[in-house]
Amino acid sequence: MAVSYRKILAWACLSATLVFLASCQAEVYNGLNETEANLMLSALLERGIDTEKISRGKNGFTIAVDKKDLIRSLEILRTNGLPQDRYKTLGEVFSGQGMISSMVEEQARLSFAI
Repeated sequence: MAVSYRKILAWACLSATLVFLASCQAEVYNGLNETEANLMLSALLERGIDTEKISRGKNGFTIAVDKKDLIRSLEILRTNGLPQDRYKTLGEVFSGQGMISSMVEEQARLSFAI
């Protein structure tokens, strides 16, 4: 019986350590596409910041760093202009979702298609 209590205690200590280590990271940005995540990852790694790129499936990618490096990471990304602003295309602006399209909207969609 004493052996099983030791195993349980060892597993409990290991689990607590893993939870503690997982909580030491902070998400810098999330919802990124892979190109944005790779640019941010390389910028931070070049400056010596331990960084992790996490795939969130349909929700894109997340960049996480140690909590102690969060402010420095944000500063590095800001000075490198990351993440870059996302601009909508003409096709997204004039997507034709309304009930009635104006002549300007139809011409814009035609120009975008060509």
